[in-house]
Amino acid sequence: MTHKIVASLIVVISLFLLINCAGTPGYIKESVSQKEQDKRELPKPISGKTAKPLAIGISYSQIMEYLDQFISMSKSSDVRGQTRYMGQTSDNLAMLEIIGNKEDISQATLMFAVPNDAPNILVRNSAMLLRFMKNIAPEWESGSNWSTSALKRVGLTGKPEEIIIGDKSIKLSIIASLGFVSVTVKHKKAI
Repeated sequence: MTHKIVASLIVVISLFLLINCAGTPGYIKESVSQKEQDKRELPKPISGKTAKPLAIGISYSQIMEYLDQFISMSKSSDVRGQTRYMGQTSDNLAMLEIIGNKEDISQATLMFAVPNDAPNILVRNSAMLLRFMKNIAPEWESGSNWSTSALKRVGLTGKPEEIIIGDKSIKLSIIASLGFVSVTVKHKKAI
């Protein structure tokens, strides 16, 4: 339990430093423009047929904005009949999975290590978390604040934190046995 608390505090401190150093060269830049989200009607299941996966109104390229500097992606095996893309950093301490149509994906998960002995990796992974949050919910201005608070709570309780933003469910959890944090976004009705 103490390891999780220490790791979470390190992440929170790194996030704080990152937010306060956002103008410093080398940190991930803020997006220049925020794209409008499409309003989509939810598909209705058809009796006897598989329902179309619920998309979340975000494209592959929106999720990858600025993250492509750190993560190399490639097409992987399909999941439940949907295209899957997976990638990782060169040091294998952060991974990204994107599932669905490139124009309107149905799920994305960022997993990253929280090493207490590698401050540079911790800062980079924290920066990727903040960018991922901004990319998956550009309309949510307090996404970074929620991430920081949720990391702290998850570190203390060990229980995942989840929030609904529009049609998106965002879940943050710690995989203590691996020393990783996981953030997944999918449609709120796909929970």
